[in-house]
This record gives sequence, structure tokens and C-alpha cells, in this order.
Amino acid sequence: MTDSISIHIGLNRVNPNAYNGWDGALQGCVNDATAMQRIAQSLGYTSTIILNDEATANRVISELGQAAFNLDPGGIVFLSYSGHGGQIPDANGDEPPGGKDETWVLYDRQLIDDELYNMWNQFPAQARIFVVSDSCHSGTVTRDLEYMSASQAAPFAAHYRTRSGAPRFRGIPPEVAAVNYQQNKPLYDALQFASGSRTRSAMEACVLLISGCQDNQLAGDGDTNGLFTGMLLNVWNNGTFAGDYRAFRSAIVQLMPPTQTPNYFVVGTTNPGFEAQKPFTVDAPRTGDSVDGAAFPIIKGPPAALRSGSPPTFTVSAGPNRFWLVEVATRSDLFDITNHSNDRSDTNFYGSWSDTSLMQGSSYNLPSPVWGRLRKTDRLYYRLGSATDGNYSNYLVSNADTDGDLIPAIQING
Repeated sequence: MTDSISIHIGLNRVNPNAYNGWDGALQGCVNDATAMQRIAQSLGYTSTIILNDEATANRVISELGQAAFNLDPGGIVFLSYSGHGGQIPDANGDEPPGGKDETWVLYDRQLIDDELYNMWNQFPAQARIFVVSDSCHSGTVTRDLEYMSASQAAPFAAHYRTRSGAPRFRGIPPEVAAVNYQQNKPLYDALQFASGSRTRSAMEACVLLISGCQDNQLAGDGDTNGLFTGMLLNVWNNGTFAGDYRAFRSAIVQLMPPTQTPNYFVVGTTNPGFEAQKPFTVDAPRTGDSVDGAAFPIIKGPPAALRSGSPPTFTVSAGPNRFWLVEVATRSDLFDITNHSNDRSDTNFYGSWSDTSLMQGSSYNLPSPVWGRLRKTDRLYYRLGSATDGNYSNYLVSNADTDGDLIPAIQING
């Protein structure tokens, strides 16, 4: 048994025989995996690196299974992936209507996110799993063409230029993905059904993901590292970074172009102490550890929603309090009531307190009329406030008024 395990996957190429002749050539992925392993080893992790033709689906699943078997309760797994990302049709209905399953493009086949969810369920109670994924999910030919067209512009090329001059992105080409899916459809569909539905409440581990971009964006490759990994290493600065995981992601975002925004996503059992730790910390958080040493309310929404779909549902925990409220906004600065209260309107901000008193329970569904007013935006930010009584005693919020990009958001698609 061990309290810290790291697994680092990097693919500068895939098997052309598995992808209809496409070799998926990239430049920086092996360097990314090596750099992530160096961080882990410097902190005392038991570390494994899996590169190129070693990075088969069976090998990755086996390493994750061994990690789940060997990890102490409360231990941490640091998993990094650098390579192509993809999307395949959702066979088992666990995505929103019209949604797709995300994949890692491994040497011999695509590894589906459903398989990863199934692996997370095997980890012990209070396990902390930190995933860094420098890949992209390019769902359509149109999206690829948009990026390739935009890459001709000077500001875009300044971020994505390589020594060869042509930008490289870490997404499997749509035409390759389509053929690969059709050739392997029985297998991919069976893997999704075998993984079952995602019963997140049953997951005893907490999985924290910081990925290189949003689901509808592409991640840039570079000559030395991927763009995202390079900025991550810059922010980490050999361990001098002193903030928590959210601040880590936010600092990386500040260095990234607007066309590539790293995502922050948590599933499984809530663990505010984990999120409040310095990234890669091995020691388990003490009971009650959280931001500034005090428990705080937590709210989690879906990472994305269809504009034409149903209003989003949030899971909530009031922290040390009994009662709570929800606020949503089309801009993160609208939570700053001191400086932006006059900017609020029915079409850009909503507080549940305007319609109902403080609530109790563990979930909140955004009212349909509110969703109808706010869903025109590309991102919908949200936070939770909690209190011990109807007079707002001991009022706490999940994010401060001025947290800006640290405030979680739902990507609105369609």
C-alpha cells in the first residue's frame, strides 16, 4: 500500500494500423509526460511513465486498476495524459441529449471517458485523484476548419506557431475519428454499456480534473511541450506556486490565448480540503481543512448544457450552515455587487433570493423562465451562499465577489 501514486501517459504517435493509416504525429507529448513525472518524483510519488507504443488501452487500464488496489484510503493519485483527444457517439445515454463521450486517443484504440469513470469507482474512500489532460475534443470538421482558418491570424499564430510554422493541434481529425469509430463500433458501444451509468454519488473518491481546453476547443501542440503543459510548468515554477487547485488553474488561464481555456471539473465525493490544498500535495488534508481554514458551501453544476435543453440542475452543500441560495450570471464580475450592482439585469443575473426564501436540500434546478432569459450566453457562472438562519447569520459564499475566473461556469452549447 502507498499514499501517493503517479501515472504519466504521453503519445507522440499512435499505431497507423489502428487508425486507418493515420500516425497522429505530435512533438511535445513525451516531454509533457516526462515533465509531469519529474514533478511527481520530486514530491515522493511512486511513479510510472507510459510512452507511445506502450500506451495501449489495456496497459493504461491495468495501471489504474493497480493504483486503485494499492492506494491507501485518503491517498492521492496524480494522472497526466498528453496526446490526442477525441469524441465518439454516446451509446449508453449518460451524456446530455446530443452530447458525445470524450476519449483519449491511445496507441491501439480510443479510451472512453465512461471507462475512466468506471475506474474511479474502484478507488478507496477519500482517495484524491488529480488528473491533468493536455488534449482536445474536436467534434466536427467545421470546428477544425475554424481553427485552421483562425491560425492564419497573427495573434493566433503567436501562441501556436511551431518551428515548422504550421500549428499542430491535439485532436484526432474528424475523418479519422469517423472511420475508427465505424471500424470499432461494436467494441466502443459495448465498453460504454459495460461501464454502466455514471452514478457519481456512489463514487467514494474525489476526482479533480484540470484539462488543456474546453470540450469544444482544440489544444495546441508545441516543439517542446504542449501549450497548456508549458504554461502549467511556468505557473508551477519548480514548486514555488503557493495557491490551491482553483488558483492554479486560474493562473494558467491568464497565460493562455482566448481560443484555449483550461477547464476545472470535479466529480465524485466532495472534498473541499483536497481542492484547498497546494497542487500535487501528498499528505491528506486534515478533517475540516478548507480555504482559509474554514468550511465553506459547495455547489457543482454540469460542465456543459445545450441551449435548447432543459435547465441545469446543481448539487449543493451548505457547509456548516443549514440554509442556502443560488446565484447565476452571464459574467463573473456581476457577483461583485460593490462595483457592478448597477450592471445587473434580468437577462444577465439571477438570485434565487428574488423568488424564494433560503432553501434546504442537496440539489437545485434552475427555474425554466430564468433559463430562458440567461441561456443566450456562452458561459453561465454560478455560486452558492449559505446561512444559519433566515436573517443571513454567518453568511458564507462558495466564491468571493471578486473571484472572477475562479467562479465555476457551465459551457452553453448549441
